[in-house]
Amino acid sequence: MASAQYDAVAALTRPFEYACPGAGPAGAGAPYPLCNDATAGERRTGYAVAALQSEGSVEPREGLVLLLGRWVTGDGVPATTTAQPRVGLASVGCPLVADAADCSERFAVVLMRGDGIGLLRFGVQRDDPGNAPRITQTITGLIGVNPKMVSGGDDDIPVVFGVQENVGTRYFVVN
Repeated sequence: MASAQYDAVAALTRPFEYACPGAGPAGAGAPYPLCNDATAGERRTGYAVAALQSEGSVEPREGLVLLLGRWVTGDGVPATTTAQPRVGLASVGCPLVADAADCSERFAVVLMRGDGIGLLRFGVQRDDPGNAPRITQTITGLIGVNPKMVSGGDDDIPVVFGVQENVGTRYFVVN
């Protein structure tokens, strides 16, 4: 990420297929901007991006690449910050399953931006035993509201949404 190879990160991310409800957003949770100008029922492939404590989006590949670049550079961060944008690995999170952390099939990688404000969390899982793990979830957030993601500890956000046995994540700080 720090070397601006956002397209390479997008290539490691698994897209999902969505059925578009129509040409414009009908409310929260709909697959937009991916389905902008789509006809009802049209199928498009995109990438879900969650925003902690806010609404997420479903992006086409070029939108994901743009979003990653904007996150790294701090585009949209209040001008009061003077830190140079840089990215570092903050923690690795393992799913809490029956009160134990197990990273064997899925895990989270949390990056922290040098301004001390933003975090980016990738949920990674192995789809097939013989294949390399892929990013299946991208989440942006604020460090101040989600401190355990960068300082270690447990939270109730699953590593990958939709995996029922995963009731939360234990984060391990990487030095």
